[in-house]
Amino acid sequence: MAVPNLSFLSLLLLLLLLLYLIVRPRPTKIPNKSRHVFVNQGVFVPGELEKQGLDEVRFMVDVNLIGSFNMIKAALPGMKDRKDRGPGSIALLSSQAGQVGIYGYTAYSASKFGLRGMVEALQQEVIAYDIHVSLIFPLDTDTPGLVEGLLLSIATAGMSPQRSFVMAFVEVIATGVLRIAALGFQWNWEAETTLEIISLNCEYRALNSIA
Repeated sequence: MAVPNLSFLSLLLLLLLLLYLIVRPRPTKIPNKSRHVFVNQGVFVPGELEKQGLDEVRFMVDVNLIGSFNMIKAALPGMKDRKDRGPGSIALLSSQAGQVGIYGYTAYSASKFGLRGMVEALQQEVIAYDIHVSLIFPLDTDTPGLVEGLLLSIATAGMSPQRSFVMAFVEVIATGVLRIAALGFQWNWEAETTLEIISLNCEYRALNSIA
């Protein structure tokens, strides 16, 4: 049994070495001095798409997605022409609904999924200027969240870049297992999220009636 175990360990080490060589760009420390753009705006109107007005859909897309484009386009010329040629960063705040579709979040998820495509493409456009683009997926504040968020980021890694070769190794090894778990788990969300959406919808309508 020792020889097969040694061979398996050797394969893992070779995989780790390969990922070390190919993972780009590397992690970068960026001083907190006029080199950062943080894009953080978002609105959420709960409801099933069939029952939601297109004005509400457009409102979420305009704020969450188009608003991010506006902010970045305004900041990019100055970032590219900065006198200090040290690294710069653009960080956007997304949501776990931007990693996986959730019942009742159809329009909101669409606006947040769009951020991911924008960030992945934008990183390729600006890396030559030493500008590093990040997309942040904050945890659900009503739950412990840490393990949930980590597993979700691994399960939805897909074609997204990864700066850490260690995390890339974890993603390669764990993705298949998490895919199986997700297929069995995903549809169990519906009952819980339906109740949540009904509650949020009632609160939203009540606030609108007061306003």
